[in-house]
Amino acid sequence: MKRLALIFMLCLLSGVAYADTAGVLASQCRPFMETESLSGGEIYFDSTYDTGVCWGTFEMVQNLIVLTEWKGENSSRIFKVCAPEKSRRLQLIKIFIKYMDEHPEKLHESILNTTLESLRSVWPCPED
Repeated sequence: MKRLALIFMLCLLSGVAYADTAGVLASQCRPFMETESLSGGEIYFDSTYDTGVCWGTFEMVQNLIVLTEWKGENSSRIFKVCAPEKSRRLQLIKIFIKYMDEHPEKLHESILNTTLESLRSVWPCPED
């Protein structure tokens, strides 16, 4: 399972080659702060290169955070983010932006670590 997680991480990193730091990604995602979900869960936003990179990055993040490792009869989330089942991609993006606003010292850090930290700050998993 850890091998599968590594493959997903590599896919994520290759997919965000044009947003090389958390600060760049935060800038690309900022337009989503003004976006609201409509009834039925649909959202509308300006479709630009930057919003596309943001949306695609968080699609991968959303898929990564649900990866589970089984140990006998017990399971645990590999990336230690326990988001609610009904969480939405827009919600993840807004959490990330808020986290970056509160932690400007992390703007130069890696995208993967910072996105996961931001989500763990809101949805930590219980200790094993």
